[in-house]
Amino acid sequence: MGTELTFIDIIILIIIFISSILAMLRGFTREILAIFSWITALSIAFFAWVSDYTRNFATDLIKPDWLAYTILVGTIFIIALIISSFIASRLSKVILRSGIGSLDRILGLLFGGIRGYVLILTVYSLFTWAIPENYPEQLKKSKFQPMLESSKNIIKSNLLINPSKVIDKLSFDIETIEEKINPTIDPPEVIEGN
Repeated sequence: MGTELTFIDIIILIIIFISSILAMLRGFTREILAIFSWITALSIAFFAWVSDYTRNFATDLIKPDWLAYTILVGTIFIIALIISSFIASRLSKVILRSGIGSLDRILGLLFGGIRGYVLILTVYSLFTWAIPENYPEQLKKSKFQPMLESSKNIIKSNLLINPSKVIDKLSFDIETIEEKINPTIDPPEVIEGN
């Protein structure tokens, strides 16, 4: 009588359940610190990529330049991620052993559920953007489809900026960024003596 779950509903429930359980086992602090670790590693790799010193060092060792840049950024990213993840893991273990370990796990469970829903919402939004009509029958009959559509519309209507303008702005020229971060300084003129 319309109360049956579709295959898509079951997949959604499994994703939310797995995300919630994993976050509960790891704890809220560890989940947040993991996100921070990725952001830190990406930032360090980006600054290594735009730094003249590291780029020159890499291109002196490896040719062609694109391979040197790729190895440079990849290596620095992996090293930064390992170090920041190690620190985050140690810090989260201290918190889990403290008196707030239970609270940390409960908050992790909630965070995992929200993360699972956001992941599903992202996939749903991309799917409906790519295929605006003629959804599969399983999606049309899904119990979660109205909630996902409503969430997508709320986010879309509350965006302060037009996503297509953001994409256009992200199509930047790398050399412009390099000039802003590492402005070229003309060497001082050498005045020869008598």
